[in-house]
Amino acid sequence: MKRRLLPLLCAITLASAVFAQKKPLDHSVYDGWQNMGDRKISPDGRWALYNVDVQEGDGTLYLQQTDGSGKKAFPRGYAGEISRDGRFAIFKIKAPYADTRRARIQKKKPDEMPKDSLVIVLLGTDSLIRIPGVKSFRMPEEGDDWLAIHLERRASDSAMSGPKKDDAKTLRKADDQEAANGFDAEGDAPGGNGSEGTEVLLRNLKTGFQRRFPLVSDLAWSKNGRLLVLKGTSSKAVKGSMNVLSVYRPLEDYLDTISRGVNEYKSMAVDEAGRQIVFTAERDSSTKALQRFHKLWYWPQLPRRLAHRCRPHGAARGCRPLPGDDVRRRRWPDVHRHNGQG
Repeated sequence: MKRRLLPLLCAITLASAVFAQKKPLDHSVYDGWQNMGDRKISPDGRWALYNVDVQEGDGTLYLQQTDGSGKKAFPRGYAGEISRDGRFAIFKIKAPYADTRRARIQKKKPDEMPKDSLVIVLLGTDSLIRIPGVKSFRMPEEGDDWLAIHLERRASDSAMSGPKKDDAKTLRKADDQEAANGFDAEGDAPGGNGSEGTEVLLRNLKTGFQRRFPLVSDLAWSKNGRLLVLKGTSSKAVKGSMNVLSVYRPLEDYLDTISRGVNEYKSMAVDEAGRQIVFTAERDSSTKALQRFHKLWYWPQLPRRLAHRCRPHGAARGCRPLPGDDVRRRRWPDVHRHNGQG
């Protein structure tokens, strides 16, 4: 009988010892629990990009070759993308969690909060580019050359554009007078509604060519990456600035304004070929009106001879006209056509 009970007693003793070594579950354990976040794989299947996040604190982004031959870790990385040609990985780096938490406790202004940065990695090498103060980035769905980077507002810019207390009454009077002097269906008075935009940095991933666009609040790519639509805003710090809607053709390095001077632009959409745009705009109401009435506008690419500017990136592409550049105007019922004059 004793021989039969001995193994049972040993098993009970061993189980008790193991149970005693287990860490009790509390909030400190929950914060350290990890989970798999975003996951991407390159079109050629050679690279995988994924996040390992924690409940509270800083996560890690990993770049790994699918054959297991290499792996790199980037602390605080997130929102990663891999270019269509599989040559570049682009992702953001969060500001340290402790710094952001401290800034919130101190109730710092949004422009004074720690900012994210952007990292561009040439896959298979140790080459990377880091760009500080990045709000977001966008790549065309089918383009592998261009990257549009929307930058954060710098503290120095905010200090310049923000009104001083002594000037607040003067600026309010100027705004009221500006609103009373235009913004009708026929005029081209400058628009001034909404928050100011920030700079957009456009970069060619392959050649390094860069172009900057100030005061941009939103942007949209055509699917093929041949047209970039930019929604610009006015600024009290820039004399003569106004709300504008512009188009940029990266292939030709050509920028054109298609609309200006309205109170507000919203809901931009570009066709896949980058030759037609629809957007809503409001230009008849006062800037302080509680109810606004937006109209739908349609912009077709007009037939014209392309003025080629063979920049380094253009020369690589042959600097040729875009296919189908002779698109004619279409008449859409109940849709306002835009000729670029406001």
